[in-house]
Amino acid sequence: SMRRLLIILTSVVLWTTGLGMNPAVAVDTTFSCGTGTYTVSDGVLAYGYCTADLVVLDSSVTSIGYGAMNGWRIKAITIPATVITIQNGAFYAVPNLETITVDVSNSHFKTVDGVLMNTLENRIIYYPGAKSGTTYNVPDSVVTLDNRAFGCLTYLQVVNISETTTAIDLSSFSTCEYITPSLQEINVAETNTTYKSINHVLFSKDGTFLLNYPGNYAQPNYDIPEGTVTISGNAFSYTAIQSVTFPSTLVTIQSYAFSYTSSLVSVGEFPSIYGYSGSASPFIGAIKVPSFSVASANNNFVSVEGVMFSKNQSILREYPGGKTGTTYRIPDSVTEVDGQAFANTYLKTLTVPSTLLTIGYSYINLDYLVFEETGTISSISGFNYVEHIIYCGSTNAEITRFATSLGKSVECVESFFTSAPDAPTIGTATALSPTSASISFTAPTSNGGATI
Repeated sequence: SMRRLLIILTSVVLWTTGLGMNPAVAVDTTFSCGTGTYTVSDGVLAYGYCTADLVVLDSSVTSIGYGAMNGWRIKAITIPATVITIQNGAFYAVPNLETITVDVSNSHFKTVDGVLMNTLENRIIYYPGAKSGTTYNVPDSVVTLDNRAFGCLTYLQVVNISETTTAIDLSSFSTCEYITPSLQEINVAETNTTYKSINHVLFSKDGTFLLNYPGNYAQPNYDIPEGTVTISGNAFSYTAIQSVTFPSTLVTIQSYAFSYTSSLVSVGEFPSIYGYSGSASPFIGAIKVPSFSVASANNNFVSVEGVMFSKNQSILREYPGGKTGTTYRIPDSVTEVDGQAFANTYLKTLTVPSTLLTIGYSYINLDYLVFEETGTISSISGFNYVEHIIYCGSTNAEITRFATSLGKSVECVESFFTSAPDAPTIGTATALSPTSASISFTAPTSNGGATI
């Protein structure tokens, strides 16, 4: 019949156009590289870990993804003619890399004086971190510096930027955790209309935006200049900075700005106009900062015993990474703890009041996480590790869920909820005989949590 013929024809069309077939499945191929391997998924070098003096990428690679070589321990790499895209930050954290070679037939990329660029020579993709030489002059043809273009430098000390470079990624000069950084100066031509350097630190032309502080800057005790309004994310991360003071003009510190600054021991007072810093902590991994202080006139934040809170103390913003003391009780006023608020190696017991509702994820290892009374908490994002979860109140679904997610059971240990009683009232002794006396005793109102 005509209807049957239409059904048959439709089925043929669906099959031949691919609409009747299962969706394509990515093809992964793994290649050896020294003692490691890397995986190519439908042409994309997506992930792997290589430990070899030389890696020659397979000709099946057409694209190198962001962070694809993160942590590779290689000295040289050859990029085939087939590669047509290299994503921003593809070479992040390849600290031992000395040489990049690009196949002469590649029509998209090349190396100029050992530096990876596009064929137009207007974009620097990566300056090899272990390339010899202490000074590099960015060519006049270059407009763009990619993410991590000068990351993980171990020899280069000075970068001179010409007037033509007008697009610098905020993380172009971010260093990494694997090395002792070498960069001491970032200098910008005075005729550059987008950027400038102030004492070898990279700023926007108007001086309001601090982009990058050199990883091994000659002044580890740094006073950020007046006029600075914003500090870029990662501006100081992994650098050798030891102390910093803030100008009165500072409004914003972006996420991760001072992350993993293991030498930072002193942070100046946050000024009166300083506002919220961003979605993540600026000081995560700054493990030697003992306290934070905030100008009393600041309407956004307040510091209590070195811990930073929102002005009304309802949000705990930042617990210093270097604050000593093994125990801390979150104040009753707090209903929310910011993500990454805790990243401290001293703290072992954290006590949560019944008023707290949410805890963001924190990079901290705890022996004891103690929930007081009948917990109303509704969201616990997590911690690196918790050995014991203590709670004696009525069942709380979120506390139970969190414990289960860690493979733990909720424990009730009464001693965490008792304290020393107040002093009793003791009357005057009255002699009854040579060997006895009477005395009045009144138990204190606060008995420490147990009957006296």
